[in-house]
Amino acid sequence: MKYLIRVLISLVPLFIISLATNEVSANSEQYSQVRTVRRLAIRENLDSENLATLEYLYFTNVERPSSVTQLSPDVSTNCNELKVMTLLAQISEGNSDLTRMVKTQQKVTCQTPQQNSRSSFDWSNGERAKFGLNWYYPNGEKAKFGSNWYYPNGEKAKFGLNWYYPNGEKAKFGSNWYYPNREKAKFGSIWYYPNGRRASSANSLFAWACDLVGRGECNNIRFEGDSSNNLLNNLTIIELLWKVSQISNSQN
Repeated sequence: MKYLIRVLISLVPLFIISLATNEVSANSEQYSQVRTVRRLAIRENLDSENLATLEYLYFTNVERPSSVTQLSPDVSTNCNELKVMTLLAQISEGNSDLTRMVKTQQKVTCQTPQQNSRSSFDWSNGERAKFGLNWYYPNGEKAKFGSNWYYPNGEKAKFGLNWYYPNGEKAKFGSNWYYPNREKAKFGSIWYYPNGRRASSANSLFAWACDLVGRGECNNIRFEGDSSNNLLNNLTIIELLWKVSQISNSQN
């Protein structure tokens, strides 16, 4: 049993390294190999959820259309909301299994229009993936039910107009934003440091963050200070500020 596990673990990196993303035939071959590994793992009672996720990461490369496909309004909304979920998961959980599963859900929703056009289908581990307008994760937890979104751990992500981190703490409530530690991030037009201290100005807060991580990481962030109300842009700024606070704390 231990020998089989070592063999399975050693095979997966080889599949990843040898994947040729610009060759559909190579993708198909690697995808088939991953499915074979997953079947063997399930037979030996290994973790089928993570392997089902791995399979769908390969599946998105196999099924991705060669030309750009116009997404329907429903799918476009789902994609945008899953982008928000991915950022919230990254801020709170880092590159965890939960974050990777949310990312996979985003890829399946946004990059496989063939699946989105179907009213229902299952993950390869037998768990339901989609039923009507509702989506599910490979671990059986609901991803989207009605208009509300959930994380793979069962915690709500979006409920009504409000957003939450995977640890259950609110991220956006009304027009106000919060860090994962419950401290205010943005109240109205006023920004705060992750330790709860009010920033003298939005620009000074942004300058503090960029000085610590380097200007290169800040170049792609549109920071409009007090006037910015864009959901993804605000969340990208919060991700930067939270990352900087972790760096600062580790240096103290």
